Amino acid sequence: MTTPTENILAIPAKLFPSIAELPGELRHIAEIMAPIIGDELLTVRAVVALSQEYQGAATYIHGMSSFFLKLRNQRIRAEYDQGKISGPQLARKYRLSDRQIWNILGEADS
Repeated sequence: MTTPTENILAIPAKLFPSIAELPGELRHIAEIMAPIIGDELLTVRAVVALSQEYQGAATYIHGMSSFFLKLRNQRIRAEYDQGKISGPQLARKYRLSDRQIWNILGEADS
């Protein structure tokens, strides 16, 4: 038994639409993914695979705020550890309170 993705991979490249020809939100998703993937055909194939897998479903897309907070906190820690910037300067730079900066700096490394 073949999967939808295997079926998509078997379609000749010349039969795939361009990004501009994709309908609705699929076009928007492709426009977001295209610069990351770097190849229009691969982008369209990926979007078509998503469409096949989730067609008709109301799908919730999780946010990545905890991931970005972790990255920000690692950056704050690294800058502080280099000794070139003080806690209050970090607070101004990242638009956080002094207390938030000291809490971040006091956290165990993760």
